[in-house]
Amino acid sequence: MKHFKGTYIVLALGLIASLNTVAKDMAAEEISVVYDSSKVELNCPENALGCFKSTNGGEIFIRTDIKKEYTDVVKFGLYNDYMQYWSSKSIDPIKTCELQVDFLYDRKQATTAEKYSDYCKQLKQNLLALQ
Repeated sequence: MKHFKGTYIVLALGLIASLNTVAKDMAAEEISVVYDSSKVELNCPENALGCFKSTNGGEIFIRTDIKKEYTDVVKFGLYNDYMQYWSSKSIDPIKTCELQVDFLYDRKQATTAEKYSDYCKQLKQNLLALQ
């Protein structure tokens, strides 16, 4: 995905803001975000920084021991997974990865964006190899 400067910044900041406000009554547009490394270990794939689960109206689990520079991008990616799941009942990990890269560039975190971009390329190659 080619990065278009500023294209995702408003969306990304809105998504992060909405994740920081969790309503008591869960709806399809709202999701619980749980910061708890032990819950990540119980609910997510091995070595994951976090994950989205569709149970209980949807939950996002994020490790507490990750660097601050990764917390928002992990949360953004998992929220994107949540939105994809609720709209189509499927998740495209490449789409999520590319949106995370754009999110990082919009936040002027080029070094981290490049790391994620390399990861996205590897992810694409791995998924194509499985086909």
